[in-house]
Amino acid sequence: MAKIETTKFDSADYLGTAEAIAAYLDAYLEDATPEELRNALDTVARSHGVSDLARRSGISRRGFTRRSARMGIRRLRLCGQF
Repeated sequence: MAKIETTKFDSADYLGTAEAIAAYLDAYLEDATPEELRNALDTVARSHGVSDLARRSGISRRGFTRRSARMGIRRLRLCGQF
């Protein structure tokens, strides 16, 4: 029997537009637990990178990271427009 090769699926690879991000988060906002929502926000942060999201939100990367840490989030989360 031949081996089946698989690759790891990462939702962040498909969140290239504001519309895609909005649809992704809308799905989680309907009935997600707080932990699931934090994971979704982490995915959004990974999709654009911390520096880009901080720049778009109008605050420094360091300030953005600190703010997200205070919120109990491993990485930068949503804060502003995409």
